[in-house]
Amino acid sequence: MTPGTALEPRPGGRSLRAAAAERQAEIWFSQSDRRGGVGSKHHTVPAFYLRRFADGPGRLMVRKRSGSSQPYLSSVHDLAIKDFYTIVNADGLLDGRMEQLLSRVEGDAAEIFKLLTSPYLRADRMSPEQRVALCQFIAFQVVRGPRHRREIELESDYMAKLQAGHMLTDDDLRNITAVPHPNQHMILLGPLSEVICASILSRPVFLVRLDEPLFVTCDEPVVVDNDEHVQHVPECSVSRAELRKRRERAAREGTTYQQFIHIYWTRPSGVDMADSIVMPLSPRILLALGRVGERPPPQVLLAGHEARQFARDVNAALVAQAYEWVAAHPTHKTFGDMTFPPHGPLIGICDGGSPMSRRLKVAPPHKWQRLGKDWPVQTQTPTI
Repeated sequence: MTPGTALEPRPGGRSLRAAAAERQAEIWFSQSDRRGGVGSKHHTVPAFYLRRFADGPGRLMVRKRSGSSQPYLSSVHDLAIKDFYTIVNADGLLDGRMEQLLSRVEGDAAEIFKLLTSPYLRADRMSPEQRVALCQFIAFQVVRGPRHRREIELESDYMAKLQAGHMLTDDDLRNITAVPHPNQHMILLGPLSEVICASILSRPVFLVRLDEPLFVTCDEPVVVDNDEHVQHVPECSVSRAELRKRRERAAREGTTYQQFIHIYWTRPSGVDMADSIVMPLSPRILLALGRVGERPPPQVLLAGHEARQFARDVNAALVAQAYEWVAAHPTHKTFGDMTFPPHGPLIGICDGGSPMSRRLKVAPPHKWQRLGKDWPVQTQTPTI
């Protein structure tokens, strides 16, 4: 691999283990075929995971998050997106190695899920290597989906207009859309997942088992239980008129006024402060990461009303953060009757009420930017 090639691992490392991982990554990327996975359909939620909710032929009952949301049968294969993880490499060619890397992460996690849901591995007796593989999978799953890509696009559009605001009219701010390169999502995948993995690695792991198959899943299957993930401050309530007065006062005094801007996701986030992080592994089993320092039993059994109420709470959280679809086993008893709230905003911005932030107070146009052959090459490239 030549220096500067997209997806090239970063040099150095913060520890011997990190340095060894970096060396292994360099070897892997140098020996991998860039063309592998290009032009194919990529699962943003792994196929092995979806099959845990499917029937024998690999079918799931699916409901769209928008539209009529009427249930319909779909195959695991159909819940995939062509070239979602394909990038435009620094040499101008399409590169599928991110999809190959995610497949390796998924393969390690699939074995752990199989063992955890069998009698052969207790959640509190995983090896250090198994814990790392599990947390790495969860970390990637938090940031690899279509919702996160759309969040990045909305934030990038806002920041571009903010920087060029003095050259744009209010009509421009409302009607022009700044579109980031699809590579931008891939640039962030490695660094973000690394931070999340390190944050959750010391959390205790346990399973919750129900006496009935009640859990569903969706295209954003990791739920971060954090009711206080949006931390507003007094500056968030400053009006646009007050901001104008402050700027005028600063101009009269010959000083510079720096405006405070708060950007946040509307779905729960903040894994370091979460009460728990959960992900259904099957219609009956849920994986949970508790608080650091807690010592939960390796397995919690719920039955009857308690199981149904717990499943309702988890399923409601999954539906609320799903971006495109929610899925369940075809025989799920209540899936067709579940309430699907309308789409809301994906990100929020406190900036005094600019035209850009006002646009974000409602559900944005739904589709992210798809990779096209006419996209230019970026000088900044994804890092793993």
